[in-house]
Amino acid sequence: MRCFVVVPGALVPAPLAADLVGEARRQQRLPQLERLVARASVKAYAALPPVAARVPQLYWTWAQFGGSGGPVAAPYVAALLAQRAAPAALWHCDPVHIALARDHLLVTALDEAPPTPAEDEALFAEAAAAALELGAQMHRWQGRWFIAFDPPWQLEAVPLAAVLDHSMQEAMPGGADAARWRKLFTEIQIRWHRHPVNEAREAAGRPAVNGLWLHGGTAGALPALESPFVQVVADTPALQAWAAATQTPAQALHPLPALADGDVLVQVDGLAAAHRREAWADWLAAAAAVDATLAAIEAQVRPRSGQIELLLFGTHGVRRVVAAAGDRWRLWRHQALDDVLAEPLEGVQ
Repeated sequence: MRCFVVVPGALVPAPLAADLVGEARRQQRLPQLERLVARASVKAYAALPPVAARVPQLYWTWAQFGGSGGPVAAPYVAALLAQRAAPAALWHCDPVHIALARDHLLVTALDEAPPTPAEDEALFAEAAAAALELGAQMHRWQGRWFIAFDPPWQLEAVPLAAVLDHSMQEAMPGGADAARWRKLFTEIQIRWHRHPVNEAREAAGRPAVNGLWLHGGTAGALPALESPFVQVVADTPALQAWAAATQTPAQALHPLPALADGDVLVQVDGLAAAHRREAWADWLAAAAAVDATLAAIEAQVRPRSGQIELLLFGTHGVRRVVAAAGDRWRLWRHQALDDVLAEPLEGVQ
């Protein structure tokens, strides 16, 4: 068997790598990863195209399923949640908090203070009414928001994960119909500005829900996806949805399920949020749980003489580490973990 383990946020800027890994070693945060890497086959760092900035793992996994160009997730996620076919011209439309930074607007997630079901329903109703007035239709399945355009709007959008905690102005959707989206975006912001839901949230010290982020859609036909994997283990909705679209069994990561024979894809997301925020103390804190997951994966793969292929992602690229059953005999290899986890500066500009 071969187990492909995708670890977003594992690679850190090269100038920080030695200090971070040294501290992780002192705190015994990454012993399993250090052992796996030491005698494995470590491949050269590979930068992905600039369009994949901050979410290279999303573009990589999309390509594994046969996708090309920007990842298309919304129609597949909607079909999985609704348990029926979804409109092809469907986009994710996620509520966010837009904060005023010193010289720009910052897109931030609502994970720490999500809307209650009643708040979600009230805000969705206002947004859906605005959308209908401009020829769009909003949908909500299992708490996830979507928007459909018929006929399709020609838009180019950045994945939400790529813009969180970064400037909104630099990443607003483009394309021939970008002005139409900006008009709708502004109308929804106006309706929400003094909405009772947001007034109550702000009075309670919770962030206002004051923006929507459009992403994960397409104006064209959906590609015919194919899966090279016999099993997908991930908490990421897009991965679970692409697996479902290709009739590939998919399960959540925790607890780690029994891994199938054949080529298996596992995504371990524990480092991603801290890496995105460049919160390196949080990165260290999350490392132990990621390392424990790697140990659990190895405990299933090694007895079957299988191979673990780590896909360690950073801001713009990936480093592959191939750990095979016989690596313990390759005594001449001794890769240092800080070298392996260092993302070259030229790869993160």
